[in-house]
Amino acid sequence: MVHRSRSVLPVWYAESRFLHSSAIREIADTTDSFVFGRMFQTPTNSRYRDGNHVLLTFCHLEYPWDCNGVLADPPANLANIVATTYQPAIPRCIIDCTLKEPTATSSIVQQFQSQGFSVQPAKDKVMRLLVTEGWKHRKPSSSIRLARTGDLEQLAECAASSFNYSEQEWVGDKLRRQMESPLFTIYVVEEILAFVVLFEWVERAKDLAWVQVIGTRPEYRRRGLATDLLTHSISRLGVGTRVYLEAEEQNTFYEKLGFEHVGTIDSVECLANT
Repeated sequence: MVHRSRSVLPVWYAESRFLHSSAIREIADTTDSFVFGRMFQTPTNSRYRDGNHVLLTFCHLEYPWDCNGVLADPPANLANIVATTYQPAIPRCIIDCTLKEPTATSSIVQQFQSQGFSVQPAKDKVMRLLVTEGWKHRKPSSSIRLARTGDLEQLAECAASSFNYSEQEWVGDKLRRQMESPLFTIYVVEEILAFVVLFEWVERAKDLAWVQVIGTRPEYRRRGLATDLLTHSISRLGVGTRVYLEAEEQNTFYEKLGFEHVGTIDSVECLANT
């Protein structure tokens, strides 16, 4: 039995979680939606971790204004279902504890531990910026353009280098899917020294945008390329758009650009030991 209760969700949470999960859903092979979260499967790109995981948010957001939502606990045997039912196996579960006290999720974490999953807690800042008229007049100093299909190999190499990924093939497939989707926009600094991926779903989330990722080759950091990419991207959004992104707690870069820390996502990552 699934336990449900009414709850008013914070606006920042409803909007950012809708954007976050929708961006993953757009490029996953399949998505199963539940009242307590979502499951993403991408067997054609098994190395893409975000596209192969269960996300427990204890609520289901089809629209970002679903703030008066229903909190729902998952089935008591969810960890066993994840570990034994789905093929290919789901290697990762993210338990979002933000809406519930950590003690309320401890039994779920213990379930995954009993199934051989390792556990790692995490905290990420949710940042938000309101696009004003002033942003429309800002100009980057770098030469920035839209990514093209012919950039894919270099772009995947840039992403792998930016985040120290050991493999580049799965990254290239993810970027290809984003290029093919009308909901994503990818900007690059000429010569593919840095890039940013922006997600917008105007039909369902007017006046909202999500910076999914921004990366710079290590040897070109601290040259203002990330600032230029964000300036270029934000200046092309409509006035009044609320731009969201996630950052590590110790990262202060986005505050300098005018982003506001509006909330913190408390989560536990459960990884299958394979």
